[in-house]
Amino acid sequence: EWERVGRLRLRLMDRQAAIEALERARALGPSVAGLLDLALAFHLAGELGGEITATEQATQLEPGSAPAWSRYAHALARSDRLSDAVAATERAAELAPGDLEVRALLVRLREAAPRALPAV
Repeated sequence: EWERVGRLRLRLMDRQAAIEALERARALGPSVAGLLDLALAFHLAGELGGEITATEQATQLEPGSAPAWSRYAHALARSDRLSDAVAATERAAELAPGDLEVRALLVRLREAAPRALPAV
């Protein structure tokens, strides 16, 4: 199973081999766990775009997965997609109301959001 190969490569810190194995697993039939492992491999390799894509696909595969939404929100928070990050973080907070890390991220993102100026 390619997911297991990918996880082994991650443990060995062979990021590129992990990405290749986990991409094969995704092509054969994605799972949330496999996609989140792929996102981690992309994160460790400094590939934010790949991380965002993998976590977004995980949320589409299992819309009720709090870990998938949390990882997607954290990835988006490191991008320039602030409104998407806020929306994903709100969804993660709905799914896991006791997750303090997600709550803290939501506060930080809302503080960073540009404020609309009142019409004059």
